[in-house]
Amino acid sequence: ILMPMNDAVVLGGLCTLIGTSTNIVVSGLLNEKTGRSLGMFDITWLGVPLLIVGFAYILVASKSQWLLKDRRPAVSAGDDPREYSLEMVVESGSPLAGRTIEQAGLRGLHGLFLMEVDRAGHVRAAVEPTERLEEGDRLVFVGVVDSVVELQKIRGLRPATDQVFQLDGPRSERTLLEAVVSNTCPLVGRTIREGQFRSTYDAVIIAVARNGERLRKKIGDIILQPGDTLLLEASPRFLKRQKTNRDFYLVSEVKGAKPPRHDLAWIACTILVAMVLAATLELVPMVAAALVAAAAMVATGCIGPNEARKSIEWETLLLIAASFGLAQAIEKT
Repeated sequence: ILMPMNDAVVLGGLCTLIGTSTNIVVSGLLNEKTGRSLGMFDITWLGVPLLIVGFAYILVASKSQWLLKDRRPAVSAGDDPREYSLEMVVESGSPLAGRTIEQAGLRGLHGLFLMEVDRAGHVRAAVEPTERLEEGDRLVFVGVVDSVVELQKIRGLRPATDQVFQLDGPRSERTLLEAVVSNTCPLVGRTIREGQFRSTYDAVIIAVARNGERLRKKIGDIILQPGDTLLLEASPRFLKRQKTNRDFYLVSEVKGAKPPRHDLAWIACTILVAMVLAATLELVPMVAAALVAAAAMVATGCIGPNEARKSIEWETLLLIAASFGLAQAIEKT
């Protein structure tokens, strides 16, 4: 699926000035030579037809047995023996409240199973798709790590433990990690609640996996055993501190698992719309609008300074800078 997605990104980048960095570079060169820059949608008339043709080709080629003869079945979620048990809560004011489980998109999640719903102490094990969610419902899921990561990104759901709000630092700078409990860990034989995991390690347990066994207890009531795999929310510093710690056999970061900041989504959207309007109406140059928008994202807390720095693709910048020198050499010789 990644190849069609990559093609879609490339084709979509042809439709607007900010679609790719190349478009912005070309606009700058055009301004340097002629004094005129490209507008936000000046290339749309050419990009949209190419987008339509490209999508049509992807749809045909993806179903063609002649083009893709050696097809193999994708690895299923069940091939991963680690099934995590985790609890999520429907937040107050959640857009999911009042919707059925099926309408909320919680029924057909790949590699994830909604095991039970705890509503005011009344546990419903056999949950029907037509069951309507209410604020404060505790949802118990079982699934593989990739599905758990996607579940964390659903707006209106949060981990059942309030410990995530007591960790140091903003949540936008945290990540999800996997840690395997060793037999020398001092918390072995104790429940997660008794062991005060957050106070000891400055991390919060989001989910637990135990050799394919489905754990039906609440996270805080699970008694840790050697070999348990813990899904943790922590700062990147945890990874550095615990890699040599004998309390865990293995600690690794889960890629693409930054906790989302839904509360700041409207600010990010407002900044994006303002940038597009400023560039479209030619109030400021595109580069200036982009720089101001990036600074506003950091200033409002939509992204942290570290995250902003890591998002810069230095290889691409070096490639573009080198291409300027090469272009001048070709032009003058």
